[in-house]
Amino acid sequence: MKIDQVRKKGGNFQLSDWSILSVRGRDRESFLNGQLTNDLKKLKVQSGQWTTRIDLAGHLKFYFNIIKLENEYYLLIKKKLKNEFIEDISKFIIMEDVEIIDINQELNVFIGPGYKVFAKDLNENFGFSSMYGEGATYYWGAPVGTVSDIGDIKSLQILSGQSSWDNDLAGDLLLNNSTLNEVAVSYAKGCFYGQEVVAKVQNNRGPAYYPVLLEILTDKIFLENSFNSKYKIAGQKMGEIYTQVSYAGKNYFGGTLFRDNRINGKKLTIEIENDQDINVQVRYFPFFSDSTPILKSEYLFHEAVKEFHKENLEEALSLLELSISIYPLNKDSYETLGVILGRLGRFQEGIAMMDELLKVDSSSVMAHTNKSLFLMNLGKIEEAENEKSLATVKSFAMHGKEANEKKMQEKLKIEKAKENSTRQAMFLQVLEIDGNDSIANFGMADILFSELNFVEAEKYIVKAIANDKKYSVAYLLCGKIYQSLNKIEQAKRIYQHGIEVASKSGDMMPANAMQENLSKLEAHC
Repeated sequence: MKIDQVRKKGGNFQLSDWSILSVRGRDRESFLNGQLTNDLKKLKVQSGQWTTRIDLAGHLKFYFNIIKLENEYYLLIKKKLKNEFIEDISKFIIMEDVEIIDINQELNVFIGPGYKVFAKDLNENFGFSSMYGEGATYYWGAPVGTVSDIGDIKSLQILSGQSSWDNDLAGDLLLNNSTLNEVAVSYAKGCFYGQEVVAKVQNNRGPAYYPVLLEILTDKIFLENSFNSKYKIAGQKMGEIYTQVSYAGKNYFGGTLFRDNRINGKKLTIEIENDQDINVQVRYFPFFSDSTPILKSEYLFHEAVKEFHKENLEEALSLLELSISIYPLNKDSYETLGVILGRLGRFQEGIAMMDELLKVDSSSVMAHTNKSLFLMNLGKIEEAENEKSLATVKSFAMHGKEANEKKMQEKLKIEKAKENSTRQAMFLQVLEIDGNDSIANFGMADILFSELNFVEAEKYIVKAIANDKKYSVAYLLCGKIYQSLNKIEQAKRIYQHGIEVASKSGDMMPANAMQENLSKLEAHC
């Protein structure tokens, strides 16, 4: 099964190397919450999440998905870890009413946008969670429908950044150095076993080495035996490669990267152990950035539009229905779905869809316009004219709303000018006392930049950097000012230097922003 097929429609897979453990008893939740890294109290019945079990030194011992059911928790765990996990955690059951039972049932999962639709045909033996960056329905017992081996979409796991016990999680690994740190741990829930160490790392610049994708830029390079290969940059250890993947005509390494170079979009030349130099570009996980319901719904909408332009109307309808099922407030999906139904001559269904759109957006002009067209095709002239009138009324109302919004924007602009004037007076007072004050110079440059006075802004920002060469956000503003002055080469140089300064200081937000701007400038050369 192909990745794009799973991401558009979903896929049904067997988890033949996973087991199910049931945790029961009156104290199950409080006990597990003190032993595992994620917050189980936030789970609703039949929902799940990834969590881990670490040791007191913060090293990863086990990872699994946990589903909350009415009277128990189901732990979905790799078979190879099951017995060791039971032995490990049972040592901590002293006076608590907790029982761990091995459930001898097959485990399956439906991954992708149709996962909730799929669950409608199941009995109570299922739970919602995620897998490989997609929504997922885990279900146990006999497989439903046609199933595939999960290994068929191994590349989706790599691109999603979901950790693999067989590659990046094997060995003595600190939890902070795994992408599980983002999805399987709650630092706000209170104490859990091993929390002191991982919380200290998290609050102190984060992990030195962390997983990223490295897009391979060097032509015809895709090494067959580079797993677990350490690599260097300019002779210094920079990370380790633990997997490879191809997607959409490009090749990628999956591995770890030292923090100083861990900037999204940054181009590097890495040295593999066999002395090969390979040009790569850093990509953050996940590769697909549509994991939320809104973004996934938008992705399906755009895929549907592509199919519509190809005249694949039934395929477009299917994708739009999924888009709406994931995010029922997607106005564009309702409208486009109605248009396609009209194109197919299914006017009554199109009218019903426009009624659904009006429930989501009562101000929609197109809902009434389309209804008018559909009713006209059905010969309902009077009703069609009525919908046309409603479209006209709402169109006028929309123009009035736009006029009011314009007035509000003008008001905000005046208020912003007053605020800038006050701030400017304050910064000038500081500069009268100390003309080299970096914060005041930056503040003046920021105000002048917002007022489009780029020439004067340049004078102040250059002075701010000259007096504080580690002022990360000043480099970012300086680059923007140079761009606005069309000093492109100077902008590139200041971004390049600023990225190095920011990354060494751990200021990753300005570092990433500068890299993004630099990449855009280089792309237009």
